[in-house]
Amino acid sequence: MTKTARDAKTIEKIKESIIAKAVEIINAEGFNRMTMRKIASKNSMSATNLYNYFSSKDEIYINILIRGFKLLYEQLKSVYDEKDEPLARGRKFIMAYLTFGIQNYHYYEIMFSPVLPKYNDYVGTPLEELAGIEMDYSKKIIELAVSAVGDVLKKQKRVNAAETERRMIEIWSMLHGMISLYNSRMIDYVIVKPVDTYEMIVDDLLGYIKS
Repeated sequence: MTKTARDAKTIEKIKESIIAKAVEIINAEGFNRMTMRKIASKNSMSATNLYNYFSSKDEIYINILIRGFKLLYEQLKSVYDEKDEPLARGRKFIMAYLTFGIQNYHYYEIMFSPVLPKYNDYVGTPLEELAGIEMDYSKKIIELAVSAVGDVLKKQKRVNAAETERRMIEIWSMLHGMISLYNSRMIDYVIVKPVDTYEMIVDDLLGYIKS
């Protein structure tokens, strides 16, 4: 008896489950210990069946990156599109990034891991085009961040491409450190309410940029 083909919605749901389980495995055991057989087992399917949805663990991994960076971009774009005064919008933009990193820490840790494969690792391979989708979202995020910082500096009549880029990297580096401290729970040994403290740090930073 011929099996009925799955509809697109069902296939997407299965792929989402596969990706979610892969995220769990990477965070718990590391990318190198993630195998197609292990992912299949987590999804109660055979390894053979898993290959009907993804060709390799690298394809699954790149899809994790795409979903993570796409979600981050959409959240930041939503804030940037608001018609706020530049400094107020900049604060919302920064807090949106912090919130994403904390609330989606399983994705964030994979997205910004120093040891996991990056776009350049897939250049010249069959997965280069797919990896390029993740790279495009990453570039869009950088462009948004530069624009958000540039709008604040422009308001202060300090339009300078080099300073804008430098300020963006300064803010990004600080936020990444704050997220890493929070997600590792190291910050809990220093302060009781890290989020409240983080908001004050952001206000201090914006005050410094404004001055």
